[in-house]
Amino acid sequence: MKRKGNLGGIFAMALILVLTLVLSVGSVSAAEPTIVDSGNCGKNGSNVTWTLDSAGLLTISGTGEMADYEYNSTPWYDYKYKSEIKDAVITDGVTSIGDAAFYYCKGLISVTIPDSVTSLGELAFSGCSSLTSVTIGSSVTSIGWGAFSGCTGLTSVTIGSGVTSIGGRAFSGCTGLTSVTIPDSVISIGGGAFSGCTSLTSVEIPSGVTSIGEYAFCGCTGLKEVIYNAKAAADSTSDNPNIFENAGTAADGLKVIFGENVEKIPAYLFYKCTGLTSVTIGSNVTSIGDYAFLDCKGLVEINYNARAAECSGSVFGNAGTAAVGLKVTFTESVEKIPSYLFRGCTGLTSVTIGDSVTSIGYEAFSGCTGLSSVTIGSGVTSIGRETFSGCTNLAGVAIPDSVTSIGDEAFSGCTGLTSVTIGSGVTSIGWGAFSGCTGLTNAEIPNSVTSIEESAFSGCTGLTKLTIGSGVTSVGSGAFSGLTGLTEICYNAKAANTNHSASVFGYAGTATGGLKVVFGDSVEEIPEYLFSGCASLTSVTMGSNVTSIGNFAFSDCTGLTSIEIPESVTQIGSSLFNDVFAGCTNLAEVRYNAKAASCISDAFEKAGTAAGGLKVTFGENVEKIPGYLFRGCTGLIGVTIGSGVTSIGDYAFSGCTGLTGVTIGSGVTSIGDYAFSDCTGLTSVTIPDSVTSIGYEAFYGCTGLKEVIYNAKAAADLTYNSRVFENAGTAADGMTVVFGESVEKIPAYLFDFCKGLTNIVIPDSVTRIGDDAFFACHNIEKVHITDIAVWCGIVFGNYTSNPLHYTKNLYVNDVLVTNLTIPSSVTSIGDYAFAGCKGLTSVTIPDNVTSIGDYAFNGCTGLKEVIYNARAVADLTYDSSVFENAGTATDGLKAIFGESVEKIPVALFYDCKGLTSVIIGNNVTSIGEKAFYNCKGLVEISYNARAAEYSDYFAFNNAGTAARGLKVIFGESVEKIPDGLFYDCTALTGVTIGSNVTSIGYEAFSGCTGLTGIVLPGSVTSIENYAFYNCTGLTSVTIPDSVTSIGYYAFYNCTGLKEIIYNAKAAADLTYDSEVFENAGTAADGMKVVFGESVKKIPAYLLCGVGNIRFFVFTGNPPAVGAQALGYSNAYAFYTMHNSEWTEAVREDFGSYLTWIGYCTEPVSSAACRIDQTAYLPNDTLNTQGLCMTLTHKDGCTMTIPYDSGLLELGSCDMSTPGAKTIDVTYRGTTAQLKIYVHERKTQTLDKKGYPESSHNYENNLDKTYTYKAAGAVSLDVTFSAQTEVETNIDYLYVNGAQYTGTELAGKTISIQGDTLTIRLVSDKSDSAYGFSIDRIVKTYMEHQYKNGVCTLCGAKDPNYKLTAPSVKTDYLISTGKPYIKWAAVAGASKYEVYRSGSKDGTYTLLGTTANLNYTDSKANAGYIYYYKVKAVNANSIKSDYSATVAATCHCARPVVKPDYLISTGKPYIKWTAVAGASQYEVYRSGSKDGTYTLLGTTTATNYIDNKANAGYTYYYKVKAVSKVSSGANSYYSVVIGATCHCARPSVKITTSNGSPRLTWNAVTGAAKYEVYRATSKNGSYTKMFTTSNLSYTNTSAKAGTTYYYKVKAVSKVKSTANSAFSTVVSIRAR
Repeated sequence: MKRKGNLGGIFAMALILVLTLVLSVGSVSAAEPTIVDSGNCGKNGSNVTWTLDSAGLLTISGTGEMADYEYNSTPWYDYKYKSEIKDAVITDGVTSIGDAAFYYCKGLISVTIPDSVTSLGELAFSGCSSLTSVTIGSSVTSIGWGAFSGCTGLTSVTIGSGVTSIGGRAFSGCTGLTSVTIPDSVISIGGGAFSGCTSLTSVEIPSGVTSIGEYAFCGCTGLKEVIYNAKAAADSTSDNPNIFENAGTAADGLKVIFGENVEKIPAYLFYKCTGLTSVTIGSNVTSIGDYAFLDCKGLVEINYNARAAECSGSVFGNAGTAAVGLKVTFTESVEKIPSYLFRGCTGLTSVTIGDSVTSIGYEAFSGCTGLSSVTIGSGVTSIGRETFSGCTNLAGVAIPDSVTSIGDEAFSGCTGLTSVTIGSGVTSIGWGAFSGCTGLTNAEIPNSVTSIEESAFSGCTGLTKLTIGSGVTSVGSGAFSGLTGLTEICYNAKAANTNHSASVFGYAGTATGGLKVVFGDSVEEIPEYLFSGCASLTSVTMGSNVTSIGNFAFSDCTGLTSIEIPESVTQIGSSLFNDVFAGCTNLAEVRYNAKAASCISDAFEKAGTAAGGLKVTFGENVEKIPGYLFRGCTGLIGVTIGSGVTSIGDYAFSGCTGLTGVTIGSGVTSIGDYAFSDCTGLTSVTIPDSVTSIGYEAFYGCTGLKEVIYNAKAAADLTYNSRVFENAGTAADGMTVVFGESVEKIPAYLFDFCKGLTNIVIPDSVTRIGDDAFFACHNIEKVHITDIAVWCGIVFGNYTSNPLHYTKNLYVNDVLVTNLTIPSSVTSIGDYAFAGCKGLTSVTIPDNVTSIGDYAFNGCTGLKEVIYNARAVADLTYDSSVFENAGTATDGLKAIFGESVEKIPVALFYDCKGLTSVIIGNNVTSIGEKAFYNCKGLVEISYNARAAEYSDYFAFNNAGTAARGLKVIFGESVEKIPDGLFYDCTALTGVTIGSNVTSIGYEAFSGCTGLTGIVLPGSVTSIENYAFYNCTGLTSVTIPDSVTSIGYYAFYNCTGLKEIIYNAKAAADLTYDSEVFENAGTAADGMKVVFGESVKKIPAYLLCGVGNIRFFVFTGNPPAVGAQALGYSNAYAFYTMHNSEWTEAVREDFGSYLTWIGYCTEPVSSAACRIDQTAYLPNDTLNTQGLCMTLTHKDGCTMTIPYDSGLLELGSCDMSTPGAKTIDVTYRGTTAQLKIYVHERKTQTLDKKGYPESSHNYENNLDKTYTYKAAGAVSLDVTFSAQTEVETNIDYLYVNGAQYTGTELAGKTISIQGDTLTIRLVSDKSDSAYGFSIDRIVKTYMEHQYKNGVCTLCGAKDPNYKLTAPSVKTDYLISTGKPYIKWAAVAGASKYEVYRSGSKDGTYTLLGTTANLNYTDSKANAGYIYYYKVKAVNANSIKSDYSATVAATCHCARPVVKPDYLISTGKPYIKWTAVAGASQYEVYRSGSKDGTYTLLGTTTATNYIDNKANAGYTYYYKVKAVSKVSSGANSYYSVVIGATCHCARPSVKITTSNGSPRLTWNAVTGAAKYEVYRATSKNGSYTKMFTTSNLSYTNTSAKAGTTYYYKVKAVSKVKSTANSAFSTVVSIRAR
C-alpha cells in the first residue's frame, strides 16, 4: 500500500472504530478459543491465509508474500477496530508483511514475526499503540515507510542484523521509545524515521549508513547522546533537511560523538539542532559539509580531533552564544584547521590550537565576533586568508615562531586587537593581513619577514610605532596607508621591492605632530613609492649603507624640510619619471653626499617651491652629479658643488627656473646633456678649464644669461643640433661670451642657435673652432680679436664656426676693420677666416699667400675691391666658395689680379654673384677650373694673360646674364686663348680678339649660346677641338685664310648658323669623327656655305654630318675635296658654269648627294616623281612632303630635285572628285607624272559612350589630359556642348594643343586632323566652372581596298594588317658550337629578319635576312649568351612584330680528335685541333665504345697521353672543350675514337760475346716475347733473326769483320696490333 490521503483523517477514523469496539464489548467466556473468521490474504490469493480465533489471535500462514492493502481494506478490518485482535502470529513461510496489514490495531499487544519475513510494508503496524516491544528478525531487509509510526506504547525495538533500509517515518511518533539499536547492516535511514521520538535518549548511527533523510531525528527532545559512526553519509539534497532539529532540547544537553571511522560529516547534519551542547569530532574526519552545525545556539564545547579535514563553507556558523561562550579545543591529533570551519561562529569565545596543527585554513574563524582568546600552537606554519578577519573582540594574539606565512586579511577588521606578536619564523604577511586593526598601537615585523603585501596594515589608525625587519624584500601598495597615528618608523629592510605605483605609507601620521623615519644600517635599497604622498613625514634619517632610492619613494612628502643623501647611494630612481622627492614643496635643504650615484629622471621636481627656496650642497666626496637629479626643481635657488665633482649628468638641473647662479667646480670635466637647460633665472656661468665635454642643450633656454666665461681648454666637439646655449640670453639685453686665455679649441656646435648672443671675445690662444660652433647666432653684433695673422690661422670647422658669419663688425684691439690688408707674414688664410664679415669694403691679399681656405671671404657682401697679388695659391674645389656672395650689397665688386700673379686657382671666385669686373694681368699662366663660375653679375673682363694654360673647363662657365651681357677684350699681349676659358658662358655676347692671337683653345667658347658673331683675326692658325661647340646663337662665322687646323666638333651644334665663309687656304684634313659643323644650322631655314677664292683644299670631313646645308657656293676653281668634306647634305651646289675646270667628273667627285645647278649639255632620258602621301579625300590640298623629281640623263647620271628647292613646277589637278589622279611635275622643261588617289569621303557619328568629359564643376589645382581615339579616322569634327566653360583667362582648355578659355568652345565644332582627340584641362586654386562635355564626334575616313596589307588603289599600308610573329626555338650546331635559330613558316611571309642583342633588354641589331626557316649565327663568340628575335616580312615589306625573345649560348666547337700512340712507351696519344674560346679540355675514356666514360684528365694542351692504359688493350676516347667563360658553353663531346695501348719500345744495348754481337734489353710490361731484326746497313732491309722470351740474344752466326745493325720489337701478350715499335737501331762489328 502506498501512502495516500491524509494521515490525520486515518487516525480520526481509527479512533471512531476503537470507541465503537469499546462500547460493544461484553463479557467473555472462558471457553477454548474458536475460529471466528478466516480467508485468503496472499499476494497471489490462497498462497497465504488467515484465521482469527475468539481469543483475538490472528494467525497468518502459508508461503510467499502477503497482499498489500489500503488502510481500510484488510480482510480483518471489521475486527481490528473492535480491538478483537490481541496477538498476531505469522507462521514461518510467509515472506512479507503487506502494506497497512495491521494498521491501527490498537489492541495488538504482541506480534511474532518469523525469520522467513524479509520485508515489512508501509504502515504495516502504524497506530498499534498497545504494542510495547517488537523484534524484527535478521531476515528482514527493509522496514517500510511509517511501518511503526504512532506506536506510542512501543518502548523498545530490536532491529535484526539483516535490515539495510529504515523507511521514512518508520518509527515516527513512537513517544515511548527510549532506546533503539540500529544494526550495522543499515545503510539508509529515511526522512522522519525517528521524528517525534521524544523519549529517545540515545542513538548510535552505524558506520554503513550512507544516507539520512530529512527530519530523521527531528523533535527527539529527550536525546542526550548521538554516537555517529557513518563513515561517509551523503549530503542532503535539501537546503533545510533539519535532520536533528530541536533534538535534545528537553535534556540537559545533547552530546554528539563522531567515531573514529567517520570520514565525512554531511552538510546540514545538525542544522538548527538547538539542544546540541557538545561535539566531539573524530580524528579521521576528512570532510565536513557546509552548515553541518549551523545555528546550533546551545553549543558550548567542541573537541576537534580531525587530523586534516576539508570544508567548502561555514560549518559552525552562528553556533553557540556569546553570553554562554563556546570553547573549541583542537587536540594533538589535529594537523590542519580547515577553511571556513568556524566562519560566522559569533558565539565562539575561546580557541586553543594544539601544537600538532600546522596550518589554519581560509576564513577558519572569520566573523567570530565573540572570540576573545586564541592560543595558536607551536606547530602551526601558516595562517590562511581571512582566518581571523572580523574577530572584533580579539584583544591579543601571539603568532608562534613556527608560522611562516600570514594570509591575506588574516586579522583584518580585528578592531579590538591591541597587541600582536609576530613570530620570528614568519616570512610573508598577506594582503590586508592586519588592515583596519584600529586598536593596534605597536607593530614589530621580525627580520624573518621577506614579503609584506598590499594594505597589510592599512587603516591601523592607532598604530604609533612600527618596526620593519631587515629581511623584507617586497612591500605591497598601501601596505601601511592610513596609519594616521604613526609617529615613528624604524625601517630595516635591506632591499625591499614595491613593484607598484601606490604609496606604501600614504596618509601615515596625519593625526600626529609629524612622522619620523629612521632607515637602519642594514638598509641598502629604499623601495619605490614607499612614502609617496606621506604629507606628515617630517624627518628622514638614512643609514650608511643605503645604495638606492626607488621611484617616488618620498614624492609629495610636503612636510619634509631637509634631507641628507648618504655617500653610499649609487642609484636614485630606476626608471623614467622616478620623481623620488618630487613635490616635496617645503624642502629647504638637501645635503647630497652620494659619491657617484645614477638618476633616471626628475628626482626633485617642484621640490622646495613652498619653502622660500631650496639650497643644495654637494659634499666634498661627491664625484658625480647624476642626470635628472634636480630637473624641474623650480624651487632650487642655490647650489654648492664640491671640488671633487667631475661630472654633471644629463638634465641634472634642467628647468630649475629659480636658480640664479651656479659655481661649477674646477674638477668638473663633463657637463651632461640638458644639464642646466631652461634655467631661465641663471644670469652668469663660468665653465672651468677642466671641462672636456658639454652635452646637448646643456644651457638651452637659459634666457636670463648675460655672461658666459668659457675657460675649457679643449672640450670635445659636439654634434649637429647639440644646441648647448640655444635661446640663452634672449630675455637679457644681450649675452657676452668671453673665451679665456686657456682656451685652445671652441667645440663644434657649442653656441648653435644661441639667439641671445651679442658679443664675443676670442683670444689668440684659440687655434680651432669646431663645426657650426655659432650656427644661427643671428644677433651677434661684435667679434673682438687681437691679431689678424693669428685669426687667419684659426681652423674653422665650417662657415657657421666663424662668428663673423652673423656680424659685419670685426674689431681688432677694439678698432673696427673695414679695409683689410692681410699681413705679409701670412702664407695661409684659413677656411671661413672672414666669411660673413659684411663690414669689409676692400681686401688686399699679399703675394706670399700660398693657400686660401674654403669660404674665406664668403658672404662679405660689402666688398668693393679685391686686390689679389698671391703668386700661386693652391687650387680650391668647387665647394670652396671663397668669395661666394661677396660684394652683393655694393654697386659691384672689382677683382684685380696683379702682375705678380702667375696662377688663378681653381674656383677662386666660384659663385661670386657680386663680381662685376675682372682684370687679369699679363703674367698669369694658369687659370683654374671654374675660377669665375656662376659670377652672374660679371659684365666686363679685361684679359691680358700672354699664354695662360687652363687645366680643365668652366673658368667663366655660367658667368654674367643674358639680359646684361658679358663682354671680353683680349689684349694685344694675348697670344693664346686658353682651353675651356669661356666654356658654357651663356651670357657672353661680345668678344674682341687681339691681333696677336694665334690659337683659340679647346672648348674656349664652347656653349656660349649668347654669342652671335665673332671676328677671327688673320693671326689665328689653329681652332682647337670644341672651340665654338654648341654656340647656338652664332649666325655667321668667317674662317680666315691663315687657319691651318680646325679641331673636332669646333662648331658642332651651332644650330643658328646661317652662313659659313670659309677662306682657309689649305687647312689640314680632319677625320671621320671630327664632326666640325655637325648639327650646325639646324635651327635655321638652311645654311649657306661659301668657299672663297683662296681655298685650294677643303679638308676631309669638314662638313661631315651637317644635314641642313641648302646651298654650296664655289667662288673659285674647283678645290681639292677631302673625304666627306661636304658631308651628305642634299644641298644645291652652285658653280661657275663658264669655268671649264668644273667638269662633270669634278662635280661627281664632290658626291652625288649634291644638287648641281648649272648648264647641263646632256638631255634628260627619263624623269620620275615620288611623294610620301598618296591617299587623299576630295578637296584635300596636295601634301608636298617628300615630293621630288629624279632626272636621268642619257649618259646615265641622275639628279634628284626636291620640291623644296623651288626648282620644280607642279601642274594642276582636280582633287574635288574621287578617283585616280595624275599631276604633272616639271623641271626645266622635263615633265614627269605623279600618281595619287582621291578616296570617297566617308563619315560616321561615333557612339557618345566613351566621349571625354570633365567633372561638373571641375576640381581646382587640376592639370588633367583626356584622350579619345577613333581608329581609321582621317579627321574628327568635335562639337562641344553649350555648357562648356572654364574660368576666363584663368583656367584653360587645350584641344590638340590649341588654347581656349571662358566660353570660347561653348557649342563650337572643332576639326581635328588625324584619329586622336586630346583635351587638356588646366585650373588654378581659385574658382571653377562647368568644365567641358561633348555633344557629337563625327569621324571622316577613307575606304581602302587592302590586299596583303596594301591598298590596291592608293598603295597605303593597312594599319591592322600584321603578319604572325614567328615561333622561335634555339639550339646549337654540334660541330661548330654556333647558335642555331629555327622557326615555323609564317603564312604570307617571303623572308625573315633575324635580330641579335648581347643582353635580353639591350639594343637589338639586324643580324641577317633569309628566306629559309633557320639561321646559324656564325658571328657568335664561344662562351657567350646571345638573345634573338625574328620578324616575318612579306612582299610589300610589311613586317610582323618581333617574336618572343630566345636565348642561345655559343658553345665551343666540337674538337676533331685523332688517335696515335707514343713510340717510346706505347701509351695511347690523343691529339686534336685547338678550339676557339676553350680554356682547357676534358678527356674521357671507356673500355668499350658504348660503355661508360669516365673523366681521365684535364689539359690546356691539344693532346693527351693516357699513362694509365695497359699494354695490349684498346681504349675509346672522347674529348670535350671547356669554355673560358661558362661551363654552360662547353662543347659537345668529340666523335669517339679508339686507340690501342702498345707495348713500350725496348731499350737495347749491344756488346760482343766471344766476338759475336750480344744484345740485351729491358723487360717490357705486357710483352710475351721479343723479335730481333738485323740488317747490314742502318737504313737497309731488316730480317727477323730470332724470337725469344728472354731479355738477351747472341748472334753467333755473325761474320767477323762485318758491322751489323739490330732493332728489337716487343710482342704483345694480347694481340699483335699492340706490339711495340722497333727499338732504336744499335750496331756493332763482329769479331
